[in-house]
Amino acid sequence: LREKNVTRAAAQLNITQPAMSNGLKRLRNLLNDPILVRTSEGMVPTQRALDMQEALRGVLYSVEEMIQPVREFDAPTSDQVFRIMASDYAASTLMPKLLEKLDEQAPHVSLDIMTPSDISFHDVENGKVDLAINRFEQLPQSFHQKNLWSDEFSCLIRKDHPLLEDYTLDNYLKAQHVWVSKTGFGVGVGMDPHDVQKLGWV
Repeated sequence: LREKNVTRAAAQLNITQPAMSNGLKRLRNLLNDPILVRTSEGMVPTQRALDMQEALRGVLYSVEEMIQPVREFDAPTSDQVFRIMASDYAASTLMPKLLEKLDEQAPHVSLDIMTPSDISFHDVENGKVDLAINRFEQLPQSFHQKNLWSDEFSCLIRKDHPLLEDYTLDNYLKAQHVWVSKTGFGVGVGMDPHDVQKLGWV
C-alpha cells in the first residue's frame, strides 16, 4: 500500500518480485478485494485498502516492538548513528547544546543531520530517519510528536530609521523589507518579483 509498486515492495521486504505478486494474489483472494488497481498513474489502492491502512500500520508497529531484542541503550558505549531531519534554524538552535551533552554522555554516537528538502514522511515511516525537527502543518496519525519550543519573529531595524517615530502596522507594511532567500526567488516570489503569492518569510 505504501509503495504502490510490487517490485519496490518486494525490495523493501527483501523477497523476489514473483513472491510479492503471489502474496498480493493471496491477499486479494482472502479479502475479496483487488487491494491495488492499475491506472494510467500507476497502481492505486482501493477504498477498502485505504480504510485498512492506518489500522494495519498500528498492528505492524506493535508486532515490530514486540519482537525487537530486549537491549537497553547504553549511551557511553553506543556507536549508533542517529539520522535527524532539521532545518538550518532548528539545527543551529539545538545542536550546540545537544553536541555538548553527547560529548559528555555518549561520545561515540554520531549525528547525521539532513535538511527537510531531502526527507519525506515516507523516509521517516521506513526508519531511514530517526527524528524530524521542524514546523509541520500536519503529520501522519502514526507519528509521535512533541512541541520542543516556541519562538517569535523579531524585527531588525537601524536605530535612526524614521519608522521608529511612528511604529504602527500600517507604517511597517509600507516600509522596505529584506527578503531572505537561499534560491534567489523565495517561497512566495517567482521569476517575476512583482508576482508575489504572499507566502514565505520576510
